[in-house]
Amino acid sequence: MARLFSALLISCFLFGSIFTRNIEQYEDSDRLGGVIEALINATLNTILGRVSDPIYIESLNVNLSADALNGNISISKLNLYGIKDLVATYIKSDIFNLQTSMTLINPEITLEAEYDINVLLASLVPFYGAGKISTTIANTNVSFAGKANISNGLSFSNVTIGFTVDDAKFSVTGVLNNDELSALITEALNDNVASFINTYEDVISSLISSAAEEIINNIINGNSTEEIYSDTLSIINDAFYPVLSIN
Repeated sequence: MARLFSALLISCFLFGSIFTRNIEQYEDSDRLGGVIEALINATLNTILGRVSDPIYIESLNVNLSADALNGNISISKLNLYGIKDLVATYIKSDIFNLQTSMTLINPEITLEAEYDINVLLASLVPFYGAGKISTTIANTNVSFAGKANISNGLSFSNVTIGFTVDDAKFSVTGVLNNDELSALITEALNDNVASFINTYEDVISSLISSAAEEIINNIINGNSTEEIYSDTLSIINDAFYPVLSIN
């Protein structure tokens, strides 16, 4: 379940791209360093111009093939709000080795969707339902580190990306077609998801960083929205095969 949550969150997050409004002033170190940072900043703002708000996805099918979780989740009418409010508060690139670090903050991201789930827990317990799910994530703080390549446009390698959140509030209906159980699951998610993300930041980072690097470079390359979406799903499927696949 942690892998599923991480994969969905990061795919939506990166597909939405990065907003760099209100960026802090670069340190007056070296003019070339400032040029590299300005290139990164300009590239990110160009990406922003292609982002819609909300980001809408008509349907996703998530297939799970793990001992702990096996089955299918259908997601429809997914709306992701707030990606345009991402702010880069820091960009720094070393002029000698092009090692780059960034900090990005988003005050609020909201995701709303309809779902239909039919899975087995631990290969024994059926878990099913159909309803609506929404989450609002407050103050997502993203840390990025990687090596910039500027020989042919801009790209990054050896990327490490991590994130923490201040809070995550959920609303879930339709679990086992039972309102009381849905309320209990909503309460459990509200109490535990944010602390889980923050506690296991390093583990989540190790799971998503390789896929994040490919997704970021695809976005930077200026592919169409359809190409980025298709490539993102392929990257996630390759990264989490055979446990998870999304189509």
